[in-house]
Amino acid sequence: MEPFSVIHLLSLWILICVAASIYFARLGKIQRHKGFAKGAFFGLVGAGIGALAPGRLMNEWLLGLF
Repeated sequence: MEPFSVIHLLSLWILICVAASIYFARLGKIQRHKGFAKGAFFGLVGAGIGALAPGRLMNEWLLGLF
C-alpha cells in the first residue's frame, strides 16, 4: 500500500483552490474566484472517483464491491 497517491495531490489542490477562491472573492476578482472554485469542484470530483475506484478501501467500505 502506497503512503501517498494522486488522490492526496488532488486533496492538496482542493485546499489551495478553496483558499485562493476565498482570497480572490474578497478582492472582488470574481473571474479568478470562479476559476479557482471550478478547480476545487473538479478536483473534488476527481478525488472522489479515485477514492471509490475498485481495489480502494473506500470502495470496499461504502460499496462492498471487489
